[in-house]
This record gives sequence, structure tokens and C-alpha cells, in this order.
Amino acid sequence: CDFEVQFEIAHNLIHGLVGGNTQYGLSSLSYSAFDPIFYIHHSTIDRIWAIWTAIQQHRNKPYKAHCAQSYVHTPLKPFAFSSPYNNDKKTFSHSTPTNVYDYEEELGYAYDSLDFGGLRASEIDDYINTQVKTKNRVFAAIQLHGIQKSGVASIYVTAPGKDKFAAGRFALLGGPTEMPWRFDRAYKHDITHALEALSLHWNDPYDVTVEIKEFNGTAIDSHVFPKIHISYKPSRTPPQTKKSALRVRKNVDQLIPEEVLNLRKSLAELEEDKSLGGYQTLGRFHGSTQWCEAGGKKVACCLHGMPTFPHWHRLLVVQAENALLNHHLDGGLPYWDWTQPLTALPEIVSSATYVDPSNGNTVANPFYSAHIDDANKDTVRSVRADLFQTPAVGGYTPLARQILFALEQEDFCNFEVQFEISHNFIHALVGGNEVYSLASLTYTAYDPLFYLHHSNTDRLWAVWQALQKYRGKPYNSANCAVDKIRKPLAPFSLSSDVNPDAVTREHSLPFQSFDYKTNFHYEYDNLEFNGLSIPQLARVLEQNKGEDRVFVGFRLHGIRHSALAKFYICKTANDCDHLAGEFYLLGDENEMDWNYDRLYKYEITHKLEELHLHYDDRYTIKYEIRDLDGTDLGHPFPDPTVIHEVGTNHIYGQEYRPEVTAASHVRSNLESLSPGEVESLRAAFLSIQEDHTYEQIASYHGKPGLCESEGRKVSCCVHGSPSFPAWHRLYVEQVEHALLEHGSAVSVPYWEWTQPIITLPKLISEATYFNSRNQRFDPNPFFSGKVAGEDAVTTRDPQPQLFNNEYFYEQALFALEQDHFCDFEVQ
Repeated sequence: CDFEVQFEIAHNLIHGLVGGNTQYGLSSLSYSAFDPIFYIHHSTIDRIWAIWTAIQQHRNKPYKAHCAQSYVHTPLKPFAFSSPYNNDKKTFSHSTPTNVYDYEEELGYAYDSLDFGGLRASEIDDYINTQVKTKNRVFAAIQLHGIQKSGVASIYVTAPGKDKFAAGRFALLGGPTEMPWRFDRAYKHDITHALEALSLHWNDPYDVTVEIKEFNGTAIDSHVFPKIHISYKPSRTPPQTKKSALRVRKNVDQLIPEEVLNLRKSLAELEEDKSLGGYQTLGRFHGSTQWCEAGGKKVACCLHGMPTFPHWHRLLVVQAENALLNHHLDGGLPYWDWTQPLTALPEIVSSATYVDPSNGNTVANPFYSAHIDDANKDTVRSVRADLFQTPAVGGYTPLARQILFALEQEDFCNFEVQFEISHNFIHALVGGNEVYSLASLTYTAYDPLFYLHHSNTDRLWAVWQALQKYRGKPYNSANCAVDKIRKPLAPFSLSSDVNPDAVTREHSLPFQSFDYKTNFHYEYDNLEFNGLSIPQLARVLEQNKGEDRVFVGFRLHGIRHSALAKFYICKTANDCDHLAGEFYLLGDENEMDWNYDRLYKYEITHKLEELHLHYDDRYTIKYEIRDLDGTDLGHPFPDPTVIHEVGTNHIYGQEYRPEVTAASHVRSNLESLSPGEVESLRAAFLSIQEDHTYEQIASYHGKPGLCESEGRKVSCCVHGSPSFPAWHRLYVEQVEHALLEHGSAVSVPYWEWTQPIITLPKLISEATYFNSRNQRFDPNPFFSGKVAGEDAVTTRDPQPQLFNNEYFYEQALFALEQDHFCDFEVQ
């Protein structure tokens, strides 16, 4: 409960400093919720709770309110009221606080990002441990309770013989209709900076006082609260094990020079290591025929064209990472994000030599090429110009579009087919027609670029897993291939005289590879796709599925060659040169036999549009297969199939609006909304104002008082209680559902006030806006709200202290520092 205390009081100051001295505004508990800014403010509050939940999960500590069992099992009013008081089935069925902790699963929404100050949950916790808790700090501890008034409290430190010094402020949100409340623990306010400014030691004589005023300037007797206590929190040595719990695989293009140097030196050492744990073993694991047999023939162990392709290659990347760690790598094996627009190979692999900054010597770059002992050759690259694509702003490269379609799949085996064939592009485009290159199944894993490529390939699988979890679909299983994921993967499964890595040897069953964090102890610096977070990516994929699309389907199998397949649309027998797409196969005479049990699909919708063809017009598909030297390999596959997939935007000719799920129910930063999204949000908000839905929901919070306490009508909103976050989570949901039902294209956005505020958001601060649909200026429904039952509208009186300060960030950070729910809530 430590979190809740700090969290709630931090939230109050936005109410106070935005509402200021107004009767009908955000600073009044009775009228606060009638101001439309309330909901974008509380979307931020809910997001901070979601961030704290993620941090607690990272800490392996409880994120549920075990400190408040009597509160969290009590249904919250008025959400617990049945119709007609509450017609929202979702908030009614989740009116008990225990039903809202897991908001994505229970309530079906998510945030576009859970970053705080640009840091992820693990990085926030690391920052708190290494930058915050390592300092001596002094706090003023104040036991707070309801006083039926709103006001701002100023904290002062006074040294003997000196004037009082301002040490900070906090706010109380209340009014005559508030429920009685009393925190069971103190609110803590950091006064360290004030003591430092006064050159005081925490144990020196000084006074700490509080002066409280209503927003109209009327003084409130501070003696309504018990005496302030001073608490000293000495610095702590950061935990040594936390940082190394999971290795972080970073984007290779974003490594700092020290990391690049460490990576190069580790690889150089590994390449020089000729033992079983050295570099040559990694290359042999992929392409050598020493250990595996199929159909009475020695074959390479690497799996291609099978559902276990991702698992086998995840193990190989782990094997390489562990080998580098044994040769002094500090961190995880980086990835090369080839889904982004490219103009060159990564800098770390591009030059034959580099200058060692430690001694100024020019040395060989181990990432440029590697020796293949078994062939006595060095790896080479023959990069095709097709690799370098720079689409228009906001667009995707052809390869990125292939990966997008793979990520769209919700069945593992469908994903695997699209995913694997897409990954082949890099092998072919970098290796070209060279034998000792990425394009050769036998020699591909000797090129150091292979591991940066496959670290990214593995990352894309991790992205798909995160998407599946977000979509509520299986992400740590492959029900389409149950038999295959329980067969040990060679050579990882073989004895230590073949595989010296105990980690991959003990996790050689494919199903053990799904949970990479637990079993292999690594994670990625992010799981974004071209800058899209998982919720944003899910939304893009849903939009893609909304349109009618046409695909060409190929039933692929092994052909014992690395090859390029091109296919053409033939309008007639004599008009057959319209290139529609191409893909690659990776193989050679040593490959295991493979045969997909489903189609590989390649979209041709836009190509048909270019040719002015409808999907069911008369046309045919012609394909050709050539090995990387250009030799024609004939037609080894069945004739391609044309597939028309009807979009989800319309079914049987009628508009179809999919149920709002986690895939589309994404709360975004207010500043990231497009003009069209803002306009749809305004239109929906105007609609709920005009049909009085808004006034009805706003009445839940304050006046006229729908609840009872000690025989009198009181506001239903919960303050000063561990149920505060849960009540307001349901409240924002109630408004969000109403907006979505009235046509909003977006969920309730959040206002990121933990960053210094320059001005109030444009969405709520301008009295009118230009309605592009009707080509006129209309009243802005977010500018103010009508107060139910009174001839009044809300107003705002922003105070100067609201702007250009770090206070809100610091208070939110201190709330996130708490590892006990009720302490977090108070702050």
C-alpha cells in the first residue's frame, strides 16, 4: 500500500493547479469530472499504475493490494449498481477491485507504451536502484485524512534565525460531499534539496511546517493533521545481481563505441579459439553433416521448412552468445534490424580493418569475414542492390511488408511459413551467388553477419510472441506441431563431447525454447517493429486485415538449392512479363528433406490494381526458379493458387465493426494522435455531451452524490483508500466505452504531464476547432463541460506553478520507487 499513498497525492496537484480558483473545475471534487480534461488526466494516472505494475513484475514482487484485503473485495459503487444506474456490462462485472489488476486481460485495453522518462520497466528499476536510492534522503512524513476541502499545502523548512525556505507542495482534493477517508500510513515528501540549500544536516535543529490554503486564498488550519515527522533514508548500495539477471540484446546500430570494441574483441578471441567451444563449431552445427541423418543419408542438422525452424535457430544464437560471453563479451548478442530502410550493411561489419582506440593500432575486423577451416576459405559477401530500400516516409520496405504479414498470423505454423521465407531474403541478398557466404546452407553460419541477422530473426519471433500474448492467443506453444516440438534438436541434444554448452544441451527440446527469458536469460532492448509498439503494431495489423486482399499461394518444398523464385501475372499468353513478386529458398545437397503442409502467401493486391485487374478476372500466374548462378531449375512446385481474402471491414456487403479488443483498444499519447483521430474523438465527445451520456457518467464522481455514508448522500468516488486506482480505472473505462460506442476511432488518450508542461494540450485549450468534415469552425467539446443539474459549465484557472518544472516527474518517480501497493497509492 506504500505505492497507493504516494501515487494518489501526486495526482492531486494536477487537479489543483489546472482548476485553480474555480468553483466548477478540476480543483473541486464535486465538479472535477464534468471538465473533459479529467479523463485524459486520469488516463495518465492509470498508465502510471500500469507502469508500476510492470516494474513490480520485473522486481518479482506483488502488484496486487495484499495490504488492503478488506477494501479490494468490496464492490465499487456506482459501478456495482445494476441497470438503469449502470448500463455498462463490463464495468458492472468488474466492479470488485480484484477484477481490474490485469487490465489487458480483464478490461481489454492497453497503452501504446509503458516507458517512463524514455525508460522501460527494467531500466526504471535500475535507475531507481543506481541513481536514486544511492543518495541519502530526508522526508517530511505527514499523516493525511479528509477535510472536506480542496487546497494546496506548502511545506517549509526553517533553520534557527533564518527565514522559512519553500521545500515543496502537495494538494488535497475534497469537498462537502466527499466520503470520509484516512490513510493508514504517512505521505512522504522529499525535503533533501531544501536542507542542502540551507546547509543543514538531517539531524541538525530546524522546523518543518505546512501551510494550507484553499484555492481562493482562505487559510486552512494545518493542525487538523498530526505533527510532521522527519524520516532519514540512508543511501543503499545497488543490488549486484539485478542488472545481470537478463542480458540485453541491443540494436547493433545503436551500440556505443565501447560496446562495439568489446564485441569485436570478443569475436576475435572466439575466432581464434580452435577448441570445441570455438567459432568453427558454430559454423559446423548449421551446415556440417557430421551428426545428423535422414532417410539413410548424412544431412546438415539445421532445420528449414519445418515448424521447428525458429527453435533450432534460437538455440544456435544462444550457443553463439554464450561462446562470446566465454570470451569476455559484456552483454547480449546484438541484432541487425533489417526490417528498417537500409542504405548499407551495419558499420561494424563493413570495413576490413578498424583502429583499436586503446592503442591506436589498425587491426583486422573480425566481423568483416571469418575463416572456414573445413574448406580453407574465407567467407565473402556479394550484396545485391535490392537489399537497400528507402520507402516514402511512413512506408515499409518490401521485406518489412513480408514480415508484417507473418506477424499478422495467429496460428504458429502459418506464422512460421511466412516468417522463415521472409528471413531467407537476407541470406540471398547479402550472399549473392557466392559459395562461401550467407547464401549457402553449408557455409552460411561461418559469416559473422549470420549471428546479427539471426539475433534479429529471433527478435521478430519474440515480437510475434508478444503480439500473441497481447491478442490473447497462444504464444508459448505450437498446437499445430505438437509432435515436432517434443523431439530433441541435434546437435544441441548430443553429449558434451559434441555440444559443450550445457544450457543449449539441457534445453534442446523445442518447447523449451519458447520461454527465452527464463531458460536462456536474455531479452531485447525493445520489441518494436519499425517504431511501432506492440499495441500500435496490433492496431496496424488489424487495419491491414480490414481490407480485401489478393494473394498468390505456393506449396513449397526442399529443392536442394538456394534459389530465387520470381512470379509474373499473365494477362494473356503473350502478355506475361508483369513481375508480381519474388522470394528465396535456402538449401543445398546436404539439406534435410522438407515439405510445407500449407501455402506460402505473397500479396499481389496492388499489382492487380496497377494492371487494372479484378481478383476474379481472367489472368494466370507464371513462375520461374533459378539457382543463384542463374541456372533454370524448372518448375518443381505445383501451379500457384490465387486467393481472395475478404477484409473484416465488410462482411456480406455490410459494414463490420470488430468488437473492441486489446488489438484495437489502445490508449495513445495525446500528442501522437493524427488530425483525423482527434476529429473522431471530438465528434464522439460532442455526441455523448448532446445525448447527456456525459453528464450521467460525470455525476458518478462528485455531485449530486449517488452513494451514502453515515446517513448522508456523498460522492461515490474513492479517495484516500487503496481502492482509489481501481475506482478511477473503471471510471475511465466507462467514458471510453461511451466514446467508442459513439464512433470514436481511438480510446481515451493520455496527457503526458510527467514531462515539463509548456501549455495545456491543444485538444482542450482552444474554444473552437476547424471541423474539416463540415468545413466550418465548431465549439470544441473538450474546452468545457456542462454541469448536471446546475446552470453552469466548467472553467479552468491554470496556476503558474503548473508549468516548466520537474515536480510531477519527481513525484511520479518516487511513487514508482515504492514496492508496496498502499505506499505507492498514497504518493
